[in-house]
Amino acid sequence: MKNRPRIICLSAICIFTIFIFNSFTFQDKEGEKSIFEHLSFDEVIKVEIETDIDSLLNTKRSEEELPATFSYKDEKGKKRSWNVELQVRGKFRRRVCPFPPLFVNFSKKELEAAGFNDHNDLKLVTHCVDNEVGDENVLREYLTYKLYQILSPTHYRVQLVKVKYSDDNSSTGFTRYGILMEDEDEMRGRYASKVCDDCYSTPKDSFQSACVNTHDLFQYMIGNTDWSTPMLRNMKLLQPKDSAAFMLVPYDFDFSGLVKAPYASPDGTLGIKTVRERVFLGFAESVEELQPTIKIFQEQKPNLLNCIKKFKLLPSESRQDIQEYIESFYRCLDEGLDLKTPGKC
Repeated sequence: MKNRPRIICLSAICIFTIFIFNSFTFQDKEGEKSIFEHLSFDEVIKVEIETDIDSLLNTKRSEEELPATFSYKDEKGKKRSWNVELQVRGKFRRRVCPFPPLFVNFSKKELEAAGFNDHNDLKLVTHCVDNEVGDENVLREYLTYKLYQILSPTHYRVQLVKVKYSDDNSSTGFTRYGILMEDEDEMRGRYASKVCDDCYSTPKDSFQSACVNTHDLFQYMIGNTDWSTPMLRNMKLLQPKDSAAFMLVPYDFDFSGLVKAPYASPDGTLGIKTVRERVFLGFAESVEELQPTIKIFQEQKPNLLNCIKKFKLLPSESRQDIQEYIESFYRCLDEGLDLKTPGKC
């Protein structure tokens, strides 16, 4: 599932990148389960995070770590509790959202003592606002990750959680949905790859064409323009150890038309008025270049629509809205895709 057609990279930037990568290792501990895998046993699991909530909100503009307790019941019904450190992350959401996205950092010593490997840094995609709208945005973004997993073998694994946030200084608290994302090192290890965080403006012929075209067409399908391959915005660039050709792994879909978060607005330079309008920002210069990828999307259409239909945590009207939005993309495929005209699809 991890192999896609590969392109041999001969460019100077790629050769330089390979040289840089030689100082790193591909090896992960084998045979040891990660804390993320331990938490991945249901569509949604209930967890509790107990911390000083006021202090957490006061660290929104800092890199300060805050101690907390992370608790849940495992698949055998046994309560498990971990001492963790919470850290505010992100850029835009931490500025505009009353409640910021977080890192949940587990202790490597505690993980080792419990028999887990040392992949300890999990991202937690949180609600922006403490109401049903905040919950729906999280659920829509989680569904977007699941749709991408259907189309691309190269992706982040995610776990939906229902988090009870408890204040350790009082009896106050609240419960909202969130998304746990696997440790970045765990993700790249699954693909026997290295992450390059400074490979900006990597040329088109340095990528695995199937991977990058799937990514680009998916972003178009969901109406997302909050990404950039040249700037490595909202994506990780991977280089497999057995190939010089790069792969892409995207994240952060909250600005997409599919999620349509209340704070999402389109880039004024793109010629669209709402995030529901689509703009193609990918490498492909013609529809003919995308034909193999379009075929895959057409073949997977029933699976995508079925995934949406079965996601009953979203109300029926929301699932209907998402289904109609995806079907509008497929109508564009049937009528002839226009990659040049913003908002055409």
